[in-house]
Amino acid sequence: MNRALIKSRAKEFAFNNKWNIWKISIISALITYAIVFVIEMLGSVIGTVSITLILLVVASLGVMPLTIGMNYYLIKLVRGEYVNPVDALFSKYNLVGLIIQVTIGISIFTGLWSILLYIPGIIYAFSVIMAPYLMADIA
Repeated sequence: MNRALIKSRAKEFAFNNKWNIWKISIISALITYAIVFVIEMLGSVIGTVSITLILLVVASLGVMPLTIGMNYYLIKLVRGEYVNPVDALFSKYNLVGLIIQVTIGISIFTGLWSILLYIPGIIYAFSVIMAPYLMADIA
């Protein structure tokens, strides 16, 4: 199979499934923005920036499995398997501990490699860029 054939098949698949791809993206974005909006409103009522920042960090940790669930849905879509988008979106919350550990570990090690120079940090970031998709693919 040559590159042109793979590219044409990918374009055809994306065109035929654009609503399925947009649907999961919109649902995920609305949930994320709603959580951030509520936290920002709470922060303005409370009036302290530090509590708002802590709540935003906790919310970002809570939204990480949502992103992995979106990746899970897209992987199943490409493989031709039917999965309910809402069920797929929330399906990875049983792995929340693993997802948080891996994400924080990637951030720490990317930062440590970047201390050396930017190039080693970029190389390390490219070496772990597929980790969210691998976590989405595990049971």
